[in-house]
Amino acid sequence: QERRLDVSRATDERLQLNARHKELENQWEQQLALIEEQRQELRKELELATFQLKDTRESLQSQEAKTTTLTIQVQGLQQRLEAATATAKTATAQADAALREAS
Repeated sequence: QERRLDVSRATDERLQLNARHKELENQWEQQLALIEEQRQELRKELELATFQLKDTRESLQSQEAKTTTLTIQVQGLQQRLEAATATAKTATAQADAALREAS
């Protein structure tokens, strides 16, 4: 009878261990599924961020090209202004000289 009791206890322990093992396997599979879902979400976020970065870089390159063009145009206008200023100074000096001669 003692032997039967030991076998019965051992069987109960084994059933409990098997049930616990199955429970842990289920938890493990749920965790893996959750991790996979999170991985896919992060992948989507990374793809979106990569697209936005590429778009931003292209926009910055376009703005840089426009800035370069505007800088060149401003430099050209500055040179024209300097030339016009020099011409005006020369004309003013000539007018002053003519006025002095006339008086």
